Amino acid sequence: MPDAAGAVGPILTALRALPVWVLGGLAVAGYAVLFLPAFGAITPVALDAFRANWGVWAWVEAVAFSTLAIGRAIDSGVTSYRLRRHTARGRKALVLVPRLHPWWYLAKQQDDSYASQISLRVDASNLTDQPVRILSVKLIRPRHRDEVVNADVMLPMEGSPYHSPRHPVPENGAAEASVHIMVRGSLGRQGKPIRVTICLTDQSGEEYRLKGIRIPSRNQPLPPVPWRERIATATQKLKHFFGDKDLGPVPPAHDRKIGILPA
Repeated sequence: MPDAAGAVGPILTALRALPVWVLGGLAVAGYAVLFLPAFGAITPVALDAFRANWGVWAWVEAVAFSTLAIGRAIDSGVTSYRLRRHTARGRKALVLVPRLHPWWYLAKQQDDSYASQISLRVDASNLTDQPVRILSVKLIRPRHRDEVVNADVMLPMEGSPYHSPRHPVPENGAAEASVHIMVRGSLGRQGKPIRVTICLTDQSGEEYRLKGIRIPSRNQPLPPVPWRERIATATQKLKHFFGDKDLGPVPPAHDRKIGILPA
């Protein structure tokens, strides 16, 4: 048993060294023997006799090499993906880690529209011997179609509490970056937490994605809507959906009195 187990390793190594096209070509050859019509000097009778005697082995060969080709292709794809990720991580100058206590706020504006504000802090560590600036931040999720009013990343000046988007992360050092994003419209339900994914870009064009950050809300939750009002609102929306143009606009469930969060 130990000898048999020891022989499996070299076989697997040899199979991983074979390119996918070789394994795929052997599989295609097996299927060709089984399904291609007679050609050249081979008569249909001789081909049928060959398939009757050796058809089972041709099936075994074709299925075996098809399985090996698929497995080799998956293995090659996973290996290439891991290599690309490792190479990409080696190019990145910064390591970014979100800190605790982020928040988002839904603010009603003077024109009765709404704006969503997000604030979070990120620990930025510079792995290089050159200062690195974070030039931009982009909100990836939740998806939104409204205008982004403001999105910036501010870092402190070295040895000073003064923050600015122009300040870099010092060489071989760390800094706490303040991320602020403001988007027109609502990114979630009032008073409920949301999950966001943001992308920060440094001065070299490298992107850093922070995924699935849970952001609690600073708004008070809306009071529960009575079931009769929910049914009436849903019925009104259905009538609008099916083309009843004589109805007025759907009234909101609550008149949200929200102010702008003080700085």
